[in-house]
Amino acid sequence: MSINKINDDPKLEKLQAELKDAREEYEEDYNPKPAPDTHSEGASIGYEFLAYIISGGLLGYGLDYLTGWVPFGLMVGMILGMVGGVFRANHRTQQANKKRP
Repeated sequence: MSINKINDDPKLEKLQAELKDAREEYEEDYNPKPAPDTHSEGASIGYEFLAYIISGGLLGYGLDYLTGWVPFGLMVGMILGMVGGVFRANHRTQQANKKRP
């Protein structure tokens, strides 16, 4: 029996096709690909929200330092930062939802 006869065997070709399908199915089941940018988008929105609060607090602290309104500038700055962060997070969340199919 020659090697060419073994390679041209239809049973062997069918078995190789079944094996290929089984490997692809295994890859889909046990090595799933992560969803694109869902976690990183959410983390980015959260970090941006935090940055708004911190920057508002820093601006309020600077205003306190310059004017002498000791607790009020910091509190107002953080509240305005939080309000701006909520609006920005809401806007980014709506944009992310529009991108989804």
